[in-house]
Amino acid sequence: MLDHKKQVSAYWLLMQVAIRARHDFARLAEKKYQLTWAQMHTLCLIEPEHPMAMNLISCQLGCDASNVTGIIDRLEAQGYMLRRDNPFDRRIKTIVLTNEGTMLRTRILNDITQAGITYVQNLTTKEHQQLYSLLVKALSTPTKSCNINV
Repeated sequence: MLDHKKQVSAYWLLMQVAIRARHDFARLAEKKYQLTWAQMHTLCLIEPEHPMAMNLISCQLGCDASNVTGIIDRLEAQGYMLRRDNPFDRRIKTIVLTNEGTMLRTRILNDITQAGITYVQNLTTKEHQQLYSLLVKALSTPTKSCNINV
């Protein structure tokens, strides 16, 4: 078990990597896809054939539900998403990707993977696998703001 000082340092370093990655993500969204980072993030959150409730998108993005409504409105107008009623509770709106949205999501995820290579290029294959496993484990703990596992 790490001592408290090393845990704080590791978390601080993780935050620094996340901030850099978010800047790269935003630049990719704006320059290549003419999307905001939140629009691109929303496209990446929704898996093809797996509708996602708008309140879960709000939790994942860490923003107000009214912001998510605007994001979904713009992506729907561009033909990337559709809004549907939840079959069990009509008060809940779920979002699904269109074929165009699925194709765009695939291109974006490929670009993100390529951009991410610069962050791990100095790692050995074993270190990369360890990092991946550790990040999956860290993300398996639900956040305090919403009970969502990534």
